[in-house]
Amino acid sequence: MKEPKAWEQYRHFKGGKYQIICLAQKEDTGETLVIYQALYGDCRIFARTLDNFTEKLDRNQYPKAQQTYRFERIGEEAAAPPQSVADAAAPPTQSAADAAAAAPTQSVASAAKTVVSENVESDLDPLMEQFLDAELVRDRIEILQQLRPHLTDQMIDTMAMAAGVEIGEGSLDERYDDLQQCLRTIDRYEMERERLR
Repeated sequence: MKEPKAWEQYRHFKGGKYQIICLAQKEDTGETLVIYQALYGDCRIFARTLDNFTEKLDRNQYPKAQQTYRFERIGEEAAAPPQSVADAAAPPTQSAADAAAAAPTQSVASAAKTVVSENVESDLDPLMEQFLDAELVRDRIEILQQLRPHLTDQMIDTMAMAAGVEIGEGSLDERYDDLQQCLRTIDRYEMERERLR
């Protein structure tokens, strides 16, 4: 199994979907840790040793498991958001993360903005443009709250793509709450990481 990389998405053998944030080194032991975020619920962030993340499943312990490994990478087709602005704006297998990977100096947010603005005929909402340009997650949360009165499912899909998260199906209110919670989790994680520097 290849070493996971940032932005890649994986499925746990019990079914949950996750996105890699980064690899880190444990200070006291030097072990490599995989830092990854749930793409469901409250978008919690987890850390697991690389050896544990990439290990094969014990068939005696999990005889009914469908996967060979604890985590298996999700193909680009499976990872693409369903029926969203991203589908209309990009080739079927291209996501904002793929676009960012193709142009390393371009962030996921700017890749999403480029994909959306170049391929969607209608003008981009000025607040949406501010969201995509925002450098701080805290600013994105404030802009999301300002957008609330005229938010659409397509806007949520675009903002989720720019933030590197996946928001599941549900009512508009549920999806708005999920996106806001994911952004708050990312903001909290970034604040903790800054404190550790």
